[in-house]
Amino acid sequence: MNPNSLEKVLQEIALDQRPYPDFSVQYDDVHGLWGGDWLRVSGDGQYEHHRRERGTPEPTVTHGPIAASDIRALARLLVELEAWQQITPDRTPLPDESRATLTVQVADTAVTIWEWYNEMERNGRIVGIRDRMLALTKPVRL
Repeated sequence: MNPNSLEKVLQEIALDQRPYPDFSVQYDDVHGLWGGDWLRVSGDGQYEHHRRERGTPEPTVTHGPIAASDIRALARLLVELEAWQQITPDRTPLPDESRATLTVQVADTAVTIWEWYNEMERNGRIVGIRDRMLALTKPVRL
């Protein structure tokens, strides 16, 4: 598969027309000084979340199951936001500025996009995917 067919595969996953054990989404905004989040949602129904607080050498790690319907919803969001397209232009970073990256992988094809962390809220793109992934890692209260 080439990166250009990623949109079609994500649409098939979103519509439950394709099995998705070889699908994953990874988000990373961990900064050496400020900490941050590293998240991975796998098509096999699992998530892993590493959260490192500022000044803490080791992250807190959580993992658990995710429903197939949530994986399909995440795939729909990736399609809606065209998560295979790099939009932010490259430039020299400002002092202490960092990037947030998002990697979408299906089988051997992986596409990574990024945004400047401080511009994510304004852009409303990768932050929406991050927030959806974070919501999936929260325990369900009955």
